[in-house]
Amino acid sequence: MPDKPSSSRKKNKSVVILGAGVAGLASAWKLSEAGFNVTVVEKMDHIGGLATTFKWKKYELDMGPHKFYTILPRILDVFKKLIGRDVLSQPKTSKIRLFDTYLDYPVKIVDLLKKIGPWRAFRFGLDYGLAQLKNTQSQNSEDYLRSKYGNYAFKNIFLPLSEKIWGHPSQLDISLAETRVPAPTILEMITGIFFGVKGRNHLSADVFYYPRHGIGQMSKALWDRSEKHGAKLLLSTEPVLVNANRITLSNKKTLRPDYIISTIHLKHLVSLLPTPPQVVRAASDLKHRSLILMFLAFNKPRIFPQSWIFFPESKYIFSRLSEQKTFSPYMIPKNQSVLIAEIPCEFDGDIWRRDNIVDRVLADLVSAEVISSDEKPIDSKVIKIGHCYPLYDLNYRQNLQTILDHLSRIKNFYTIGRPGLFFYDNTDHSLDMGLRLADHIISGNSPKSWSKQISRFFTYRIVD
Repeated sequence: MPDKPSSSRKKNKSVVILGAGVAGLASAWKLSEAGFNVTVVEKMDHIGGLATTFKWKKYELDMGPHKFYTILPRILDVFKKLIGRDVLSQPKTSKIRLFDTYLDYPVKIVDLLKKIGPWRAFRFGLDYGLAQLKNTQSQNSEDYLRSKYGNYAFKNIFLPLSEKIWGHPSQLDISLAETRVPAPTILEMITGIFFGVKGRNHLSADVFYYPRHGIGQMSKALWDRSEKHGAKLLLSTEPVLVNANRITLSNKKTLRPDYIISTIHLKHLVSLLPTPPQVVRAASDLKHRSLILMFLAFNKPRIFPQSWIFFPESKYIFSRLSEQKTFSPYMIPKNQSVLIAEIPCEFDGDIWRRDNIVDRVLADLVSAEVISSDEKPIDSKVIKIGHCYPLYDLNYRQNLQTILDHLSRIKNFYTIGRPGLFFYDNTDHSLDMGLRLADHIISGNSPKSWSKQISRFFTYRIVD
């Protein structure tokens, strides 16, 4: 066992954290609190990454809905400690639009049979039963979804959902369907009606938590605690070269820390390091999906009562709608509301480059009966996020392992977070990663023990 660093030794140790998202800020907090000299380097002019809150005219807005709920040990307590009296507890209510109607989500039996009809429900159930008779070895997400839920469900729900958000399921790793497809509870309810089949242990929360002034309040709380213990923050600054323990920054300064923590995208990170060609190729082959966020301000107190509404069908350009006021009524004027439409797309593809995207969204909102044809927003704002969601294609596991194996050989070098591990995580997971890495460094544990922690991160469960 390695000797654990004493308090005096920690004060002489320095850490540079690349990226001021939740994972990086969580590590900064605990490492600075333990006596390490911490410097956080962030290329943007603000902290938080996607967990940030910005001001648009008289509205406070997040970069898309950021509910907070977790089943991870200690993380909810940490969140409540950070936010204090400003923690809001909100009921979680959702709907999903299918077959030109809205279904409660999770599904209720009476609502289901009334709205989609017993024949369609029977078709779902019949195909499900036939699929269970086959012993199919799944090689990709399409195989998994067909074999688990049947062809009728695949064609009507999972295929359009997957193509809209990630791409064709035949080209996606099975893990994406296992962890990220939200619709199985619908099928489980249907099959339970006709076959007496019990659904899986679906993780769904009845409430979620949220800071009074937006998810950026959590990022700010993490940084405030870090700064209190002497941490330094370099905004609008990024690394241009990383070699061993030497980091050259865009402001021409050079840092020589004892530890480096990266939360930046792996492809960019690899370009900064002396890297073998096979690792460079692996990083370049990692793919992402992009996201367009559209904010529409209306002169009415609310648009709909739900927390959010899912739209898996391809005829709607957006995949989910939400209202900022649902999360906190203190962020939007009383008699107004801001609707948030999430539009997944390919970077620089047709949707990304579309000029009249506001018109398309408004037309789809009318078609989906969210607003009437005579309702018009008083203002709109569009934000584009180029590399938002890690895309789990059929080669991503091998490519990711090649990169992580290479990085693990660099002494006192760590990579965490959604960009840093190419991991499709939630905010609570990033918070947990950052805290666990800080604990690892403070305790002076071995690199082998950190490899086990990374494996644990990929077993995180998604709470709907």
